[in-house]
Amino acid sequence: MNICFDGIGFSLQESGGISIYSEKVVAGVVRAGVPVKLWLFPGCEHNKSVETLLALRKDFPAFEVVRVTRRSPLERLRAFRESLEPGSVFHSTYYRLPPKSARVRVVTTVYDFIHERRASRARRAVLSFQKRRAILRADAVVCISARTAADVPRYVPEVDPRRIVVAPLGSDFRPIEGAVSAHGTFALFVGRRVAHKQFPMAVQAVARVKGLRLVIAGGGELSAADRDTLAGLPAERWTAIPWVEPTQLNQLYSTALALLFPSVDEGFGLPVAEAASTGCPAITVRGGIPEDAQPLPELAAHSPAPEALAALLLRLLNPAYRSEVRRRALASAANSGWDRTIGKLMDTYRALA
Repeated sequence: MNICFDGIGFSLQESGGISIYSEKVVAGVVRAGVPVKLWLFPGCEHNKSVETLLALRKDFPAFEVVRVTRRSPLERLRAFRESLEPGSVFHSTYYRLPPKSARVRVVTTVYDFIHERRASRARRAVLSFQKRRAILRADAVVCISARTAADVPRYVPEVDPRRIVVAPLGSDFRPIEGAVSAHGTFALFVGRRVAHKQFPMAVQAVARVKGLRLVIAGGGELSAADRDTLAGLPAERWTAIPWVEPTQLNQLYSTALALLFPSVDEGFGLPVAEAASTGCPAITVRGGIPEDAQPLPELAAHSPAPEALAALLLRLLNPAYRSEVRRRALASAANSGWDRTIGKLMDTYRALA
């Protein structure tokens, strides 16, 4: 069995959920001892996940990496044009397909349908067409949550439901016992500040809790709009870390009062899983993430309104209550590592090979 990964996803972002997922999947399959070939494309040079994967080659000789130097306009929308060994399993990191003449089995990962619900008409038309085509050509449609799996037939009703596989995301973070915060008492916001993530609501919620600071981890440099949003919070009450290493993020989760994750539309909500694996309570919004991704339903606010989020932050300032929810978060994460995800994928690959 040979697994061929199209690494186009690493060229679409320097960091983020798709990069983390793709890194963990490729690395997990490589460590399982399966021959793996990964194609990388221009634009991936600064992706931290790529650096991690390249380091694996010295220990796993069956792991081959091919760097494609050809630069093509809109490469992400083109068919995969590299040579594939017949009988291989082809898995793209972002909705691409090999030519129909390639004698391979195709796996497509579906992350969410946020573009279909929220993107502009032109962007939605292009990306939805690409995703729909990939789903219908796939021999297996891997979904990162039960919610995404339920959305597939809603948006692509022609799909064969027997081809849908749920492989939830995981986390390999761990609690750091005795860790001391370098930021005082703080709430943590992780990732991009796009509209549906409700970053302004998080800032306003922190502003309502006396003495609480906000740490913004990852998601790249702050935009002008982000800085305008933060103008409502004194400069000494927030810190931005545009690019965060995994060990640093693990430390932040372990020392935060809570993760503030008021997104109103997620396929899974990876930061919530990461937070739970360290014992960090995650404040979410009802309906924003799949119900099975929030281990502490009482910390799901009825809306992203700042007063609703602030009320939950205030509850967590009670040491006894926070200790209890920390215990429950850790218990929920006991069997949710990336090994579970890789196991589901390996079963899928074997069934197709």
